[in-house]
Amino acid sequence: MKKLTLIELNKINLDIADSYIEKLNLEGFKKLKLLNSLKTNSEKEYELLEPWIQWHSIHTGLSAQEHELFRLGDITNNKNKNIFEHLDSKGLKIGVISAMNILNNFEHAAFFIPDPWTSTHSGETFWEKKISKFLNQTVNDNSKNEIRLVNYLYILLTFLRFVRFKNYLKFFKLAFSSFKKPWRKALFLDLLLSEVFFNLLIKHNLNFGTLFLNGGAHIQHHYFFNCSLGVEKNKKQINPEWYVSHKYDPFAEMLIVYDEIIKEAVNLENRNLIVATGLTQELDDKAVFYYRPKNHEDFLNKIGINFKRVLPRMSRDFLIEFSSEGEASNAEKLLSSIKLNDKYFFLEPDNRGTSIFMSIGYDREIYESDKIQLGEKSIEIFNELSFVAIKNGKHSEKGYLFLDKDIQTKDSYLENGTINVKDIFFIINDFFKKSVF
Repeated sequence: MKKLTLIELNKINLDIADSYIEKLNLEGFKKLKLLNSLKTNSEKEYELLEPWIQWHSIHTGLSAQEHELFRLGDITNNKNKNIFEHLDSKGLKIGVISAMNILNNFEHAAFFIPDPWTSTHSGETFWEKKISKFLNQTVNDNSKNEIRLVNYLYILLTFLRFVRFKNYLKFFKLAFSSFKKPWRKALFLDLLLSEVFFNLLIKHNLNFGTLFLNGGAHIQHHYFFNCSLGVEKNKKQINPEWYVSHKYDPFAEMLIVYDEIIKEAVNLENRNLIVATGLTQELDDKAVFYYRPKNHEDFLNKIGINFKRVLPRMSRDFLIEFSSEGEASNAEKLLSSIKLNDKYFFLEPDNRGTSIFMSIGYDREIYESDKIQLGEKSIEIFNELSFVAIKNGKHSEKGYLFLDKDIQTKDSYLENGTINVKDIFFIINDFFKKSVF
């Protein structure tokens, strides 16, 4: 019975990476480029170029218009069957770590650790539960620069249980330098998840195993302007020195870590491989400042919003739930009116009846003297917000797909030399139909 590994490198720009491969002697990427490679495309409208939309298309074989999942976290109300559920129902042994927008609807999964933004339960083992817990808290509280003490313990236990001794030094370097170089936290986490994944993949002898890595997307969004290779100097923005020193290139560091992970995936014996990026990122043409409330509940109370609960999402997004449609409507009017320096503070609210999906849309630097305007009233805002990042990368519909020689694609999937991301679902399905069904 054939076996397949899917590595999901969220939004990595491999065109820019090409300039680093020889200089850094990235053996894993060199081996990756020897596989059958295809360019992928996705939705055309920029507002649909979100990873939770495109990865759901990859996992279900449906376009955005077909699956109708447009907001992060909305998967809980979505009934589309994904490739993992499909293969699980056929009796194949699957395992998933952090694949975006996946609910735990499995009957026989060997292991399942959800992504940190989806409200679903992990698998039942001690390690699945604890890894899921620290992954969720570490990622979602990153903007606060805090990790709860108990999660430091779980990270340490996971390290001791899964990390091979030969890799200890890599982890120590990332961990002890991350206080001054915060992007290394994301790389530490991705490397740790990869150690867990490869251990469990082999232990359970999976038919289909998937690992999703988001650290590279995080680094591109936040530090892309620091690229030393692959971009024209006169066309790129420069991050301020207080944000990240010009002598650092976090993109290069990410490629070095990912190279080790790819090398391991490529060298797995008796196992086929797919590597996909979903979308990609390109350098933005301007610096965009991202903020999120330090405490969402306190922030809304200060503004004067009556709510039932708040569910933080990725970065500057959050969902507010209300007891009635009337409360939601009143909140929408108030939130839509708030301005800072004559610029609307929030993006247009998405009212779902008794809940509102919100995003902080103010994209300039915020100073201590700044106050938001609520009609005749003004409120100091600086101490209510956490600075998340200066956005460096913007989404692009193009992506990359690598398939080893045993994985076939149909001519019908190709259009002008590219393949739509939703057809990755059918490539995986076709592979297993031929091998086991």
